[in-house]
Amino acid sequence: MRLFMSNAIVILLLSGLAFLDLIGYGIRQGVGQLKILRKAEPLEEVLKKDELPNNYRDKIKWINEVKQFAYDSLKLDKTDNYTTFYDHGDDPILWVVTATPQFSLQPHRWKYPFLGSLPYKGHFKKKLAVREKRNLDTLGFDTRIGSVDAWSTLGWFSDPILSGMLQRDSAELAELIIHELTHSTIYLPSQGDFNENLATFIGRQGAMKLLISKGEKDLLKRYGQNLDDEVTLRLYLNQSAKDLDSLYQNFDSDLSGLKKRNLKKQKIQSILDGLLKLELKEKDLNPAYFNSDRVNNAFFSTYLTYNSAQDSLQSDLDQNYGGDLVRYIDHFRDM
Repeated sequence: MRLFMSNAIVILLLSGLAFLDLIGYGIRQGVGQLKILRKAEPLEEVLKKDELPNNYRDKIKWINEVKQFAYDSLKLDKTDNYTTFYDHGDDPILWVVTATPQFSLQPHRWKYPFLGSLPYKGHFKKKLAVREKRNLDTLGFDTRIGSVDAWSTLGWFSDPILSGMLQRDSAELAELIIHELTHSTIYLPSQGDFNENLATFIGRQGAMKLLISKGEKDLLKRYGQNLDDEVTLRLYLNQSAKDLDSLYQNFDSDLSGLKKRNLKKQKIQSILDGLLKLELKEKDLNPAYFNSDRVNNAFFSTYLTYNSAQDSLQSDLDQNYGGDLVRYIDHFRDM
C-alpha cells in the first residue's frame, strides 16, 4: 500500500509538472498574441499614413479584395480578421518546432486545450524555440525550427495583417489569406495533417479562381507555373518520404545504431541529389537550404503535413463534386 501511494504521488507530481509546463506555455503564447493585438492598428488609420510604403498600401488593399472574394465566391465564414495591421519589421514573428523519432516520419505531437494534439509547437521568442529543439535533440529526436509569417487563431481573436505577409507577391498572398480563412471555417481537433492539407488545397484553388476572376493574366501565368513546380516537388518529395519510411520499416533488427544512421544519411543525400536536379519553371531551389545538415525526418514529416493529401483532395473534388469548390467546402464545414 505504501509503495502504491508513493508511486501515485510521483505520478501526480509528474502530471502536475507537465500541467504547469502547459500552463506556462499557454500564458507565454497568450501574452505574445495579446501584445500583437494591442499594437495592431486599424487599417483605416494605417492607410492614412504618408510614410506607409506604396507596396504595403497596395497589398493591404489587395487583401481586402481577397477577403471579399473568399466570403462572396468561396462562401468561407466571415470574420473580423485582417482589419488591423501589425508591423514587426524584417524579423520573423513566430518560430515553430517540429520533431520526429530518429528512424520514423511519424511526428512528435504536442497536446493543447481545445485544439487537441498537433505536430508542431510555436514560440514568439526564438530562444524558446531553440531551447525546445535542444531538449528534443537530447531525447534523440530529429528536429527542425521554421519561421512563419501567418497563422490562424480560429476566430478567437481578430487576426491582424502582419508586415511579413506583405513580402509575398499578390498570388501567394491571396493563397495565404484564403488558407488562413479556411482554418477559421473548417477545423478538426487533433487532425493537423487534414487541416493543413485542406487549407493548402483550398488556398491554391481559391487563389487561381480569384486571379481568373480579376483577369490577372500575367500573374495567373506565373502562379500557374509556380503551382506546376509545386506538383513536381510534391510528387518527388512524397515518393521520397515513402522510400525513406520504407528504409526504416525494413531495417534488420540486428542492425547497429551507427549502421542505421549511415544508411539514413546515404538515403537522404541521394534524395537531395535528385531534388536539386528537378526541372522547375519558376522556383529556384537553394542548395544551401537543401543539404544533409538541414534535411532530416522532421523536414519530410512537416512537408507531408501540408502536402501529403493534395492529389487525393483534387481527385475527390473532381470526381465527387464536379470541381465545385463551394460545395466541397460546404461538405467539410458540415463534418
